[in-house]
Amino acid sequence: MTLYTVTSSFNRANDGNNSDEGSIGVYFNDYFYIFYEKVGEDNSIRYSYSSDGETWTEGAKLVTDFGSKAALVVTKKGNYLFLFYGDTSGWWKVNRLTQNADGTLSVDATYSITSYNQNGLARPFCCTTLNRIWFASVNYDGSNYRVKILYSSDNGATWTSILNDASELGGGGYMPRIALIHYPPNGDDAIIVVGAKYAQWFKYAFVTDSWPGWTNHTGLGDYGNVAIGYWQGKLYWYESERNNDAAIYYWENNS
Repeated sequence: MTLYTVTSSFNRANDGNNSDEGSIGVYFNDYFYIFYEKVGEDNSIRYSYSSDGETWTEGAKLVTDFGSKAALVVTKKGNYLFLFYGDTSGWWKVNRLTQNADGTLSVDATYSITSYNQNGLARPFCCTTLNRIWFASVNYDGSNYRVKILYSSDNGATWTSILNDASELGGGGYMPRIALIHYPPNGDDAIIVVGAKYAQWFKYAFVTDSWPGWTNHTGLGDYGNVAIGYWQGKLYWYESERNNDAAIYYWENNS
């Protein structure tokens, strides 16, 4: 493995005062892109890109209203990149980005999606399906952890809310981790998994055009990190806890 330096000015993730997700990357039309919050530069998101992973451009500023306790995620669909972030006024926004011939990005449109509580770290997740862009977030509203799930069928212009309350998650634990992915691979549905740090529980749901309710699952321990992905035709869910234990589950036909 060869490691290359992209920039020395990434904001450190999980420092409690800045972005909870200091950087995020994506491969799009022959270029690698990294989006990040720069150290010492408040409220901005920059991006660098490379065609070979070795030589990277100087970071260009893309966003100037990034919230200090929010986070950023990115996905791609068709000819667009979609950069989601929490802004300084308490709104989740999405920048719809187009790629220029030289690899630079332009903001084609910016849309406000839904609000979030700026007093609690806000975690987002996104994915794309056949005809939709899915967005999910988890945020502490002062008494409970609230999960929001929305989708867009028109490249981010309008959004349909599937869930805007998850009071049953309660106030226990610390900042639940979430994961979201399309399921099945060739459809428009999605699956969301939520795990709470220090609360020893996991919940999941297969999401279609309406909210089906959570399915409970007892987690391994008190950390609650989750990840989901496909491998050899099966949907796998990975969970870990801080004592180095981990488990992997898989679904076939929603079972």
